[in-house]
Amino acid sequence: MDTTFNRIELRDDGSPKYRQLASRIESLIREGELAAATRIPSERLLARQLGVSTITVNSAMAELINRGLIERRVGSGTFVSELSGQRIRPWRIGFFSHHRIRPEDYLIGTMLGTLFHFWEEHNSDLLPLSRTPGEYEQTIAEYRLDGVLIYSPRTEFVPAIRKLVRRNFPVIALSSILPELADVSSGYSNHEVLDAAVGYLAELGHRDIALLLPEANEAAYRGRDEGFQRAMWNHRLPLNPDWRKKIDADPAKYIRALLSSPARPGAVILGSCGYAGIVAAVAAELKLEIPRDLSILSIDEDANMLTLPNPPSAFRVDFAELTREGSEALLARLEHREPFRSRRQHFEFIDRGSCAAVSSR
Repeated sequence: MDTTFNRIELRDDGSPKYRQLASRIESLIREGELAAATRIPSERLLARQLGVSTITVNSAMAELINRGLIERRVGSGTFVSELSGQRIRPWRIGFFSHHRIRPEDYLIGTMLGTLFHFWEEHNSDLLPLSRTPGEYEQTIAEYRLDGVLIYSPRTEFVPAIRKLVRRNFPVIALSSILPELADVSSGYSNHEVLDAAVGYLAELGHRDIALLLPEANEAAYRGRDEGFQRAMWNHRLPLNPDWRKKIDADPAKYIRALLSSPARPGAVILGSCGYAGIVAAVAAELKLEIPRDLSILSIDEDANMLTLPNPPSAFRVDFAELTREGSEALLARLEHREPFRSRRQHFEFIDRGSCAAVSSR
């Protein structure tokens, strides 16, 4: 066997050996140690030399063929591709959303812009696709995807994603973090952001705090509801069940009833920034002055909220940075590197003066 292949070492570090082998051979090609048209030893010979199964070697060869680095010639064997030094098939990355993807949406638009820029810089193709968990594997095979980023997966998506992880397929979950996917997630904790929001209001002296959330059964909204309850308990604040009801199709009606009640809350957290305009309109209708009569705090912000004359203070999630970090983690998996684990919270507080200390109300 060519002494070049004798130098290949595979580690027992938990990473798939076929991916290690593919990575080592790719490095040899890229570094010029394996020139174009160099014959690759037979899979049986490589397996015996490296102490692995022929299935492992076959899987590594299949990945290298898919990347355009090697080619099989009928009756002759396997060779380094003639084009290996000139053109290698770019990574093909899928961005899966369980909603219809609308680039004009503030959040999706931010994430897509960041994703396209990142993967273009790495000579890779990005395919935004609306897919459900039952379609993941078929879509990966159909589009020959090398890795996927899954936007804001719900709890019921976990089994399908864990199946991809068990197959050692490169996958990263973007946005809010589910505990079951913490090892493959890039995002922020809804528990942490709600604790920060409740803690901020508690420092201002607020005890009567309401949370406005959509009725939609989204993972992020469930996490915010759980985070709110936990934060109220942690800060020893009373939790009024009527102040954390899910809002149905008529949010103005619910918000009007909440704010016109004699026992109305002194502060409202917008679990969805989409309620900012409605709250402002209802408060004006009821002649409630913000922040003197009512403190408003939003989780996240969007373009519509920022067009308001006086947008509320917000705990803003940095979705661009979060998306870049998720892409870096996926790239590390594709290149068989250990992903960098950030300890950042991915959110920051923007004070726009919509919250007042209780003593000044």
